[in-house]
Amino acid sequence: MRKDTKQNFIKKFGQEIYFDKKITEEMIEREKNISYDTVSKFFEAILLIEFQNKYKFKIADLGAGAHSMNYANFIKFLKYNNGKIYWVDQSPFMLDYAQKNTPKEFKGVFEFKEKGMVDFLKEKKDRLDGIIFKYSFNYTIPYSMENILQIAYKSLKTGGKLFANLHFYEKEGMKERSYNAIYKIKGKEVTLGYKPKDNEIIEIEFLKKGGDKTDNPEVFAKTKIIYYSPKHIKEAALKAKFSEIRIFNDWQENRRWRDLFKQLNPNIKTKPSAFLYLCK
Repeated sequence: MRKDTKQNFIKKFGQEIYFDKKITEEMIEREKNISYDTVSKFFEAILLIEFQNKYKFKIADLGAGAHSMNYANFIKFLKYNNGKIYWVDQSPFMLDYAQKNTPKEFKGVFEFKEKGMVDFLKEKKDRLDGIIFKYSFNYTIPYSMENILQIAYKSLKTGGKLFANLHFYEKEGMKERSYNAIYKIKGKEVTLGYKPKDNEIIEIEFLKKGGDKTDNPEVFAKTKIIYYSPKHIKEAALKAKFSEIRIFNDWQENRRWRDLFKQLNPNIKTKPSAFLYLCK
């Protein structure tokens, strides 16, 4: 992709935050919080259960971000079982931080890739045992859900698995804003309870000051995501020919995942969190 074409693409789809060093550094600091850490520990428990009998296996964390050791127990498991994790992110600053802050003893477990999520899957020749979308499943503009899952299916070995944490709004709808962000559609802030449609673009404006409830809060960064309903995801997964498709309104509905999480994190209280599990 030519430099000017790439810059237009980045601007059109709200991806400037990943290529701005100052903004990226702010995002890295914001991810050092209990909520992000807890979701990482969800993934850790799930991965330890789902790959417990694997050896010399390979997985990819797509849109992986800066904090490579957030699921340290699983990284240790990978090392002792000769496994590998492709740490994929399009932001050079996220990757630089991840590489510098990975302990030397675990360097061999990682292969850092400065790539877009879909580009990585399309170019990867060897099949994967697993694919992780941690907070990144809805950051796949301009690809459709059908595109994403078909590409993911081709990238996985038979029996390979895909995991993603999700946000659904079919029952209660959206909030106007969270503690850290304002949500807009076509430039207008969403109203409380708004239910987005499939393929609708949601604009996210990150607040300079968390919890700012003023009428004109200061915003330090913006991006865009695309919304998919549970029904749409299931239909796309069926079309892609995944053999097992499970969407949990709360990941703890899977007792084995929940029990290991509690064993590893006895003092962490959790909130319901939707999860996608697909198996080829």
